[in-house]
Amino acid sequence: MGDRANVIVKEDDEQVCLYTHWHGYELPGILQGALKRSKERIDDFQYLNRIIFCDMIKGHEEKLTGFGITQKVHGGDTQVIILDMDKKTVQINDSDPVSIDDFTAAAKVGWPGDEDDNEDD
Repeated sequence: MGDRANVIVKEDDEQVCLYTHWHGYELPGILQGALKRSKERIDDFQYLNRIIFCDMIKGHEEKLTGFGITQKVHGGDTQVIILDMDKKTVQINDSDPVSIDDFTAAAKVGWPGDEDDNEDD
């Protein structure tokens, strides 16, 4: 089982996939926070990937499982977020891409279909 999800960070002909096995539901919010925090490095592919991954694993740095880095989507049937640095867009699953600025400015981000979950929170 698990709560799997991937962030695919694409730029030019490079692609890095950042995988979580147990924290997929939280991944849109984690990515939003990482992008807000990394404005000075938004155009630095290597640093941006490291910043996003560090935010993903925060509090779990010593664990040997649960997260991974690869070049293709990992984990079978998982949720996927595509961060396209050439277009400066974020696409969650099959939703329409939005600009990074709109994504980071959104009051709440999540997986499509989850908008009505936890309405009273």
